[in-house]
Amino acid sequence: MYGRDIIINDDATQDQQNAHVSVAFNGWLFAVYTHNTSANSAGMTLLKSTDNGITWTVLADYSATGEYVAASVVAAGTNLSNLKVFFAGVLKVASDNQIAWCDRYDGSTGAYENEMFNEHNNIPFMISPLRVTTVILLLAVLLTA
Repeated sequence: MYGRDIIINDDATQDQQNAHVSVAFNGWLFAVYTHNTSANSAGMTLLKSTDNGITWTVLADYSATGEYVAASVVAAGTNLSNLKVFFAGVLKVASDNQIAWCDRYDGSTGAYENEMFNEHNNIPFMISPLRVTTVILLLAVLLTA
């Protein structure tokens, strides 16, 4: 009913979770997922596909101490010259502390452009990490429009 699964990054050492996909104006796909490898060792990967998800290229692979609890990606732009990819995450570094951040990439070349947001203050756990990343991405896109 739904078609066959396509593996975007075959790595047996990663427990891939929290996947999120965005589609650009031209059909290119951008995906992000977390892979917390062990206690207190976190990873997050950003990928790009230009052939309808058949093959994928890793644009960024982040690692940190803690646990990535949310990841989101948004592709924004109307042509290749202004295609931007906003990549946000929430890292749990302690039982009462989360770090939220957002980076921007050139969607055409995959090159890192800049950090849009990085909040190291205590973000209350009563706020859903996925909601935090969604709001960060919305603000980042609006600020660069």
